[in-house]
Amino acid sequence: MSLLVGGVLSANEQAAVCAALAAQQDKVDAVLKRLITHRYAVETRVIFFHGKAHDFGCVVDVRPKDKHLGDVPLCFVGNRPAYGPLTSVNVDFGMNMAEKMGGGDGNGCMAALLQLFAHWLGVWLREVGGQSFAFPCLMAFHQYLEKGYYHLQAGNVIV
Repeated sequence: MSLLVGGVLSANEQAAVCAALAAQQDKVDAVLKRLITHRYAVETRVIFFHGKAHDFGCVVDVRPKDKHLGDVPLCFVGNRPAYGPLTSVNVDFGMNMAEKMGGGDGNGCMAALLQLFAHWLGVWLREVGGQSFAFPCLMAFHQYLEKGYYHLQAGNVIV
């Protein structure tokens, strides 16, 4: 699986990241199962995964959105809508990103890692039944992949 353009990560680093992700599969499984079994509001049109990178990986919040990517309530408490993430997951890439990014192409390295993670998450979502899930799942990263969203079920970037 070579998603990494320009040799930003070595083959060994890419394999290490894939192994680190595989070791966290149970944690990600719980997030995806919650995603698939949640009862969504009628306004829901897309499930949005928003990732924020940190020194060792990223945190991903999962939120239902409407057709304009506005927030949709998770539930109602009495007559009041309750908003926020449906779930979130903290994923460790198995390497110190502060050290790796200090080497010159920090943004390229992080973008490559996040794209690898999005691809891995999309494959895993399809494995647990996400291909037949009622809503498209789109992923974006704070400050990275600014030209579009990664469509997890389709496995590609859309603009």
